[in-house]
Order: sequence, then structure tokens, then C-alpha cells
Amino acid sequence: MTQPPSNTPLLSQLEPNDRTRDYGSCGAERTNEATSTNPEATASVFSKIMLSWMDPIFKVGYRRQLQESDLFEMLPQRKAAVLGQRLNDCWDQERRKAAAKGRNPSLLRAMVQFGLPMYWFGQICLLVSDNISRLVPFILLWIIKYLKDVQDESSSPSSWYGYGLAIILLVTCMVQTQLSLIWVISSIKTAALLRTALVHMIFQKTTTMSSKARLEHSDGAIFNLMSTDTTRIENCPAGLMLLVTVPLAVLVTVVMLYYLIGPSALVGTFVLMVVNPLQAWSLAKCTPIRAQASKLTDTRVRMTTEILQGIKVIKFFAFEPSFLKKLSEVRFSELKFVSYLLQVRSFIYSTSSSLPVFASALSFVLYSALGNKLEPEIVFPALALFTGLRIPLLVLPYCYSEATDAWVSTKRIEKFLLSLDSQPLPPIDKDHKYALSIQHADFYWDQMPSTDASASSMPTPSSLPSSVSESDTPGDSINEEQRPLLSDQNSNIAEDEVKTFLRDINLDIPRGSLTAIVGAVGNGKSSLLQAMVGNMMMSQGEIIRGGSISYASQAPWIQNATVRDNILFDTPLDEDRYWRVIKACSLEKDLENLPFGDKTEIGERGINLSGGQKARLSLARSVYYNAETVIMDDPLSAVDAHVGKRLWEDCILHELASKTRIIATHQLHVLPDVDYVICMKHGHVAEHGTFQDLMAKQGSFYTLMKQYGGHHDGKSTVKKRTVKRSRSSAGKVQVTDETEESDDDSTVLQESEESSDEPTLPISQMTEEERATGAISREVYREWAIQLARDHLFILCPASRGCRVSASKAWSS
Repeated sequence: MTQPPSNTPLLSQLEPNDRTRDYGSCGAERTNEATSTNPEATASVFSKIMLSWMDPIFKVGYRRQLQESDLFEMLPQRKAAVLGQRLNDCWDQERRKAAAKGRNPSLLRAMVQFGLPMYWFGQICLLVSDNISRLVPFILLWIIKYLKDVQDESSSPSSWYGYGLAIILLVTCMVQTQLSLIWVISSIKTAALLRTALVHMIFQKTTTMSSKARLEHSDGAIFNLMSTDTTRIENCPAGLMLLVTVPLAVLVTVVMLYYLIGPSALVGTFVLMVVNPLQAWSLAKCTPIRAQASKLTDTRVRMTTEILQGIKVIKFFAFEPSFLKKLSEVRFSELKFVSYLLQVRSFIYSTSSSLPVFASALSFVLYSALGNKLEPEIVFPALALFTGLRIPLLVLPYCYSEATDAWVSTKRIEKFLLSLDSQPLPPIDKDHKYALSIQHADFYWDQMPSTDASASSMPTPSSLPSSVSESDTPGDSINEEQRPLLSDQNSNIAEDEVKTFLRDINLDIPRGSLTAIVGAVGNGKSSLLQAMVGNMMMSQGEIIRGGSISYASQAPWIQNATVRDNILFDTPLDEDRYWRVIKACSLEKDLENLPFGDKTEIGERGINLSGGQKARLSLARSVYYNAETVIMDDPLSAVDAHVGKRLWEDCILHELASKTRIIATHQLHVLPDVDYVICMKHGHVAEHGTFQDLMAKQGSFYTLMKQYGGHHDGKSTVKKRTVKRSRSSAGKVQVTDETEESDDDSTVLQESEESSDEPTLPISQMTEEERATGAISREVYREWAIQLARDHLFILCPASRGCRVSASKAWSS
């Protein structure tokens, strides 16, 4: 029986009926409760424009080091859950429109629809600011004429006229600067909010992806989407409007230059009109190169993740050199693409910064050659116009570059969001007779993509530009790297093949019963549990759930949070039930050994917990959730025998006595305590019934017990706890202990004081990250200077740029 893939959906290992809950804020927005109210909520328009509402935190930062508690409370409309839901609504609407029109949905359209009014207001301010800045050269022209008239004895202009021009120039520059500031603030805010919404949306998608989609998108690729790709999109909004305003500014400047110096301005204009399209074309050719580099980045991150996950095996067999070589080859290939992109962009940026100087020089040379005199009222405004083009033309290639990267990242995220979702969970029928009913159902795991298809999607040396040497790129090794390094199970499943793993499942689980699922290894016990919680695809049949479900996975998922947060998992705290669950899951002694009790922080993936502690913590989370049906995948396998006995008696038989319990287990000695037994064999239910009935039938279950559990004649080998359910109005559960005789006294477990599943080292509170305070030390500057001195190129490049700028200004003067 094929087992589920190793990268089982993250939240499918938790409560399956909560799969659509919002977990986007878990750990992401966890701040101190002592945060102050955000003054931006009550700030005036003037305060928001001038950012004066931030003065209080600036004053605190001036007096002392800022702490997390000093930060303002996040505004409700800017929280990840709210933003993510807004973008998700826009995306759903776009998908419906696309389906109605028969086209592919576009994430870009959804993001434009998501665009906040604040962003579009900022873009209007940018447009107005650019137009106002074009007035400055003409105001300068009038001031120069006024000064010239003042020196002319034949005319006597009013001094108030000069003062008025100066005031107009001052006001114009102030308004232009303030409008530009509004544009910058709105663009930065919009970019940050959009990235937050995208990250939330990607994370939510991981909770609904099908198994096949999860195989196509590795953890490393998803991490790249949430970090690298969203950052590239975040960098785009600030310069997106510049792609429109800069060409418009060039056009307006050309008209003004024509007014000042006549046809001579067309020479400089011709230079601009020829070079700018060439720059845009060059950057457009970089788009597929960026896509290829992104694929290699995904491969490198995935390989790094696999190496770290299998580092114990690699260290044990001393495989470090071979794995480092494989990783270095992929990194070397990635650097070839990145280096090519940087070379193209560096050339474009250098030409953009020099372009206005050449354009103005050619225009003035032609103007003078045509017999015109270079008067101050002509030269200075014209130079101001040409100089005003320097920054826009310098920024324009950056905007093209950021737009190119953002477009590639948008398509990558769009592809991820369009990946297949798992089948929706069956609805809950509170009036159904059974807690869980499965009728004539077949289940299968989504197939593994073929290796050839994966390899063909990787970039090859032929996709590189001709300027990049083919010999420098290990083509075959990259295709090989696309496969998992440490394991590649199920690689023989064809892409068009659907194999049924669970066949003709017919089960009715009574409410309040304890049902055990047993069978030899690989016969479908865990797969049946996964089918119950909706993680397997159902090709036919029906599932009816009689109530809510919680699921304790065999591979516990532990948050980087406190013990209490891991158990509560964003649910309200019921103090009595919480400590009752702690006791039932044998966590009391563990909490006593922790320095901060249940407030102790747990490291990433439970790094500072033992396997038994993680299993009991996961079980406690499932029990505390208080679902009507609790599904457990071999919860006793990771704990010692005496701890397992306490879990079985105190938790499963006692604390969960009123719940419907379904447990897959290899602990066959506990089966006399269960109400029903399901015996799995080759992916189907071989037998099911009570323990005594199945033993009497002497079928598959009897054979299993004889081979692995010893011979049983109806007597339990453990101290049996009989659970009597009282139907009184109080709804209490009476528990009595009955000790039955055992044929084998050696099987009776003796509780010991020590447990080997305790960690060998004390668990300490997670320490705060170190923070550097004060000014930058002299050692940093000293080391920086030493490193620069080793490479003369780093010194020559800034020096040559400074000489060029000084020379251009000297020529202009």
C-alpha cells in the first residue's frame, strides 16, 4: 500500500474542519498587548501629508532605544487577514469573469482592482508634480530677464515684480516637492499592503492545495513565492506610473525646448527617441532570462532544503563534498543568468545617466552653429530642462527592470494560485445517525508528475544568450538536480495514471464509540484516516460527517510559539479544560521541567522537544479543540510504554470518553478496550466488528493478532478501564477500573519514574535576537575601507563617475 507523500498538507495535519480558517496571522502579527493606539486613525489630512502623527514615536526613539511595545497598534484595515481577503475576493471575481468570457484569469487584473484609492491619488499627485516642475525653467527665464532689465539703465522694472517671481518660484518648488512626497508615501504603503495580501493569499492557498499540486510546488518554491517574488512585486508600484509620466515629461520638455532654441532641440530629442526604445527592447529581452533564473533559484532552494532535512545522513556517510558539488553547479548556473542580467542593466543605466548631457551638448552646438547667440535667458532654462530629464531617464530603466521582474513574478504566483485544490470537505449533518459514514467509496492519491516533464521544464544552456558560454553551464546536471536528492518515491507513476489506493470502503462509525484501525504496514491505515479528513481524492462514493473533526497526525506540526499557544492554536482559553488536557496528555511533568512552564517558547519545528513530547503536544491540541470526532494516527508509537499506557487510559479512554474516537495503531494489546476494530488489508476493509467477534471468526484479524499480537482467548493483557456512559441530565461520564486476569504477566507494563523520551538538555526560553545600538563603529568603516582597497575597480568606478559629473557641470558653466 502506497503511503501519502512526505509533504502532507500543513494544516491537514491539524483540524480538518478548520482548513478554511484564517491562520495567516499565526505568529506573524503576534505583538505585545501593551501597544498604544495608532494615532494615524485620528490624524488630520495635514498631519497625514506631513507625517506629523509619527512625531511621538520619533521623540521616544530620540530619548531611548525603541522596543516592540513602543510600536503603534496595527490599523484593522491593514491586517493581513483583511487585506488577504480583499485580494482573494478580487481574484475570485476575476476568475468568474474569465470563465464567463472563456479566457485565462489574470492576477494582474485582480491586483489592479485591489489597488487602493490612496495609490491612485498618489499617481495623480505625481502627474501634477511633473507638470509643475516644467514651469520652473520658465520662471527662471523670467527672473533672468528681470535681472537683465534691472542692469539696463533704460528700463526700471518694479522690485515687487522680482519679489513676486521669487515667491512664485519658492511656492512652485514647495508644492512640487510635497506632491512628490505624497506620491512616494502612497506608493510605498500600497506596495507593502499588496505584498502582505499576496503573502496571505499564498499561505491560504497552501491549506487547500491538492496532493498533486503540492508535488508540483515544493516547499522551497512556495517559500520563494512568498519572499522573493512578492518582494519583486512590492518594488514595482513606486515606479509603475513613471513608465507613463516619464515619456510624457520628455514630450513636454521637447515642446518647451523647441520654444526656447527652435529646431536645434530636435537633435537632442532624436537621441532620446532612438536610445530609449532600444533600452526598453533590451530589458524586454531580459524577461525570459529572469524566468529561467527564477526556475534555477527554485531548484537551488529545494536542494538546500532537502540537504538540510537529510543532514544527519549526509554527515554520517560523509557525503558533504558530493552534495556541495551538486548544489554549487546549480548555483553557478543561476549566477550565469543573473550575471547576464546585471551586465545588460548596468550598460543601460550608464547610458541613461549620460544621455541628457550628450543631448544638451548636441543641441547647443547646433544652435550656435546656426548663428544664434547663447544668451543667459536661453542657456539656463534650456539647461534646466535638459537637467530635469536626467533623473527621469535614469529612473526609467529601473522602472522597466522592476516591471519586468514583477511581471515574471506575477505569472509565477498566478500559476501557483491556479493549481488544483483538494476536494471540498463533505458537509456536516448534525442529525445523521453516525459520527462518520463512508459508503461505496474509492480513494486515491494525486499522481506524481513524471520525471521527464520536470526535467524538460528546466532551463538549458541553449536558452542562454549567445554571450554566455555554454560550457559554463552544466546542462545535464541541472536536469538531474530537478529530482529530489535524498528520495524519489512513486516516480514510476505515469502522469495520466490514476491508481485507486482504497477500494470499496463501507464504514459506519457510531457516535461516542472507540474504533481502532489495524493492519500490517503499508495496507492503508493512515490512508484511510487521510481519506476521512479529506486529504485523499474520492473517485466515487459518499462521505457524511456527523460533527466536527480534529486530527492528530503521526508527524506532529509544531509552531515556533509557546507551549500554550501550540495547544490553544488561536482558540479561546478555558482554564479548567486546558489543565485537564495537560494532565490527560501526560504533560504535567514536562511543564515542571520547563523553566517557564507552558509559557516556554518552542523552537522551529519543535527543535527543543523530544519526539514523545511533540506527539503529546499535538495530541493535546487535538483534544483541547473539543471536536465531536477525534482522529488519531498512531499516537502511542512515539512515546515510552508506560507513558503510552497513561495516554491510553487517561486521555483516550477517560478524557475523550464522550467523543467519537478513531485511532490507527500498531499497539495490538489495547484492542480489547475498543468498541470496534477495522482490519485493513491491501487497501480495503478486510473485516470490521468487535474484538471478540473478529477473534471468533478467525479471519484476517485473527491471523494478524496471532502473528504480531500473540494469541488471545478473550482475556485482556492490560488493565482494562471500562467506560460507562451516564445518560443523566448532567451528562457526566462514569469511569470504573476492572482488573482482568492475564495469561502473560510479563506483558503487564510497570510504570517507571524516568522517561527516556525526555530531552537530554534543559529547554530554555527563546532568547531575544541581539540588536546593535548606537552609531556605526569605526571598525566597520575601517574594515570597509580595507576591503575596498583590495579591488581597485571599486575605487575607480565612483571616481570616474565623479569626474564625469564634474566635467559636465564645468562644460555647462
